[in-house]
Amino acid sequence: MLHDIDSRDSRLRSAFEFLESKNFKRALAEINKILRKSPNYTAANALKALTMLRMAKYQEACQLMDNVVEEIPTRKGTLNIMSTFYRELNREEKMLKFLIDAVEKHPDAEELLQCLFFMRVRKCEFDAQQAVARQLNQRFPMNKTHHIWTAVSTMLQGEKDPELARRMFLPLSQRMLEKALSEGLFDSHVDLQLYLSILKRNNNFETAINVLTEKNLIESINAKDYNHDYSRELLELNAHLQRWDDVIRISSDLLQSDADEWVAWSLLMRCTFDGDMTTEPSRNRMKQTEVLVKKYRKQNPKCRGPLLAHIDFVGNIVQRNLEYPNIDEAFCKDLIKTFFDKFSSRLICAMDIAYVIPVLLPDEKRRKAFVASILKQATVKSPNAADADYQDAIYRHVCAYRIARTNGVKVEIRHLLETYGRIAQSNVDTLAEATGKINLTDATKKTQNGGGTDNASITDMLPQDGLLLLAVSELLDPLKLDSVKDSSAPVTAKSDEHQLGLLLLATYWLHSIGLRESPANHFMRLRLTALLSSAAGLCCSTIQLKVMEPLDLKQLLLTSLGHMVITPGPHLTIWSHTRPVTAKKLESNKSTPSSDSPDSQSGMENADLADFYHMLTERTRLMISESEEWLVGAYKQRTYTQIRDFCQFLHKLRHADSGLLAKTETIYRKVLVLPNSFDEALETLGDASLQVTSIKELLGEIVDCRDFTVVPEFTWREQNPVNQLDTFNHEKNWLRFRLDMVDLFGACAKLVMRSVVKIELLASFSPNSAATAPQPEAEGVDNAAPKNAQELTAAITSLGYNLPSVNSLHFKYNDLLLTPDTIFATPPPLPKTSILAFYHYGPFGETLRACLKLLSSLVLQVDGNPGKAPEADNEKLMQDISSPLESMLGDEKMASKFSLPAAPLTTTGDSSSLEHHPGAILVGLGVAVETLSMAILFLSALVSMLRPRRYAHPPTVKQGKKKSAKGQASQSSTVPREHCALAAHLDSFAVNLHCQTAKKTGVSRTAIASPGRRLVRMVCCRGYTYYPGRLCR
Repeated sequence: MLHDIDSRDSRLRSAFEFLESKNFKRALAEINKILRKSPNYTAANALKALTMLRMAKYQEACQLMDNVVEEIPTRKGTLNIMSTFYRELNREEKMLKFLIDAVEKHPDAEELLQCLFFMRVRKCEFDAQQAVARQLNQRFPMNKTHHIWTAVSTMLQGEKDPELARRMFLPLSQRMLEKALSEGLFDSHVDLQLYLSILKRNNNFETAINVLTEKNLIESINAKDYNHDYSRELLELNAHLQRWDDVIRISSDLLQSDADEWVAWSLLMRCTFDGDMTTEPSRNRMKQTEVLVKKYRKQNPKCRGPLLAHIDFVGNIVQRNLEYPNIDEAFCKDLIKTFFDKFSSRLICAMDIAYVIPVLLPDEKRRKAFVASILKQATVKSPNAADADYQDAIYRHVCAYRIARTNGVKVEIRHLLETYGRIAQSNVDTLAEATGKINLTDATKKTQNGGGTDNASITDMLPQDGLLLLAVSELLDPLKLDSVKDSSAPVTAKSDEHQLGLLLLATYWLHSIGLRESPANHFMRLRLTALLSSAAGLCCSTIQLKVMEPLDLKQLLLTSLGHMVITPGPHLTIWSHTRPVTAKKLESNKSTPSSDSPDSQSGMENADLADFYHMLTERTRLMISESEEWLVGAYKQRTYTQIRDFCQFLHKLRHADSGLLAKTETIYRKVLVLPNSFDEALETLGDASLQVTSIKELLGEIVDCRDFTVVPEFTWREQNPVNQLDTFNHEKNWLRFRLDMVDLFGACAKLVMRSVVKIELLASFSPNSAATAPQPEAEGVDNAAPKNAQELTAAITSLGYNLPSVNSLHFKYNDLLLTPDTIFATPPPLPKTSILAFYHYGPFGETLRACLKLLSSLVLQVDGNPGKAPEADNEKLMQDISSPLESMLGDEKMASKFSLPAAPLTTTGDSSSLEHHPGAILVGLGVAVETLSMAILFLSALVSMLRPRRYAHPPTVKQGKKKSAKGQASQSSTVPREHCALAAHLDSFAVNLHCQTAKKTGVSRTAIASPGRRLVRMVCCRGYTYYPGRLCR
């Protein structure tokens, strides 16, 4: 805030400094000292209001700021303080209203208009922003900054409609900047680069080249600003226009100063192989490019760029089946071998050539033989710590193994682990367990005694880490050979128990070996996080959160990698305590040397998934606020070329999928999981409905921010880019499903509350008056009720989102998780049965449909003829509500296609007794909890409807009055009161409803048990053990 201080408010500097350092009492004392001398000092009063707001004195702060607003200040310093005040109060709409009204009263106040402009900038309201910029430019034409603001705002108006931008907004902003250029208003390279960016978006490359080659203009701007070389921009523009002579000339000049300038190489290759390659000019281009490549290879033998460019050049020729002298298979092999020999000691080497080898050597058999020879030559000698090139030898081993695995050459896990074991000598015994030769006794003792703590200070990755990562990848996704010559090759599908064993072994290698040797290796940590994920791996979110803490995910990483924790499913229900959401554990993200230790149970018990959801939501909000400040700063500092990037970044942050999913899951849990009764849910429904509406508005432009390429996966599989689209569509449908469920419950609540009034009116109907016509004021309600009930019955159908059906004959809970060979895929596919399809077709959907059917039936009954008893069988509908969940969690006699399997017998010696993945069973139990919670809310809603709360819980004073009135009435009359047929029918069903809920829950008839207490009874029937906060087998 200090940088926004007006020079006229320098007296407040000390108060600002105390406020920024959070010393609010000293700041308030300084402000009061100034106000004693100048009580009408508007800026001081505004700063005092902000200070009191940060001291949590909201009422006094708002009252003081209201007094400031009444004075209609127009100075920049006061307006900045007011803007900060209302932004922290989350009442920016009030500040916006003040600015609009103030501008109407003071249209010539420049600082007031600028503040309004920046308010529009923060919210990316481009049309309103352009209108204010135009007003500033018209009223203050001498300020050239306003002219640029108008051009930039006009350009941004086309962000939401590219076609309209191409036809109108971009040409208009181009003409504005051309006028500024002709008037000599360009005095910095930022102004010129803004003009160039618009010319390129309008495909006016010729004009852009003419501007950059105008010597007087460039020299004038260099004299006013700084010297800048536009060679790269000229190269790109000439490449667009296919001006080969200029491209080769500028590329040569750039490469002369830096042979690794890959921008020049890539544009040169693009122009070389563009168009019909059978013509004479195309062959001349290839010859010129080859001469240039060989020239810089000879001049810079140690540079990677020229050799990579040569590989790219040859690859283009081979891929297009062009005839070119001296380029054959032997030449390609020699080129690959040369690059490997020179640069295999660099980490980037495998990424450079692993995926281009199939292009250079299309014959699979000969390619594999060649890669195998490279692997054999590189690994024939183990790295020796006494050698001078010890680390280079390790990197060479890792590079060779990565290239081999990528190109389909079998890599033995035994060799990887033996090499890793020789290098990481402290864990040789532990690693040898994989070969079946050495036991784990010594290593286990070392782990229990705090072994590996000497490595806690390591802050960089170790060279041998790549070997262990490759071993984990090969363990989970081994190469499938065409012929089964190797006895270790898989010939049959792995059993579920075998797959679980692979996951556990891979987790052990990474958690207890890799991260102990190299705690700073974030690749290992992210791999371990994927294995512990609730959506794909072992479903150990508590340990997963502890593993992620040292990553200290912030800013974009939290948005792009949050999908590893925040995924569709009942995970927040499973891994969160039933307490108010706080962010005290994960907010600090402070790691400790023993944070990964399996024995540090005290820290794990405190990790809560709800904390992580809250942390991501809060940090996303802070990122949005900071990005808005960056955007405003870009205008103030005149860095106009970054404005469009900032706007796009802001749009992605506001519509990021991970942030919307975290908010949605939190709302759903607050409304439909945590409440134990209809009354509790109603208290949360008001705020939740507003948030749901806000999220649904953002959902239309949701952005996929998930990043699956952070950890390079050297795999022989071809990655399927369709997977990312499928999983993203599933995520969007899941968000709509959760939000629609909250809205659906809100609609049901409205029907319930309206039916309560009607049921109370039934008390005034007697058998003799039942046939009388309804009162006129109730006719509108009666006509609308059947329509709402029918819509309610059909609402669940729209929640299916055209999902594929679940194969009930072959369904297994393991199908809800990914198989081990797909966990590290980039991106991973959907599991065999998506969680959304299981919700829709499984017990949750069946229970929901039954609840809606019963509720709509009762609503229609209430709206029917009071003198006639309904024919609907409410008891059968009640049974339909309880049947799906009871068959899911009941005994063997009530088993259904979605029944959870019984817990395995731990006393048996049969090694194949574990047939079901515990993580999948945990997901099933989470679905059961949410199903039970939802059913209880609907049943308690029916209780509220059939037994109004003012009768169920009357005040003590009223109870006494009613008893005395009842005694007097009994003395005066002994005739019993008769009720109409509908009232009697509803009373009978209400009694049965109370009896059934009391019988099933084991509590009093006037209450419904919490979801956890009922679930515990049902779960114990299936052989599971319940502990506070978790369910175990």
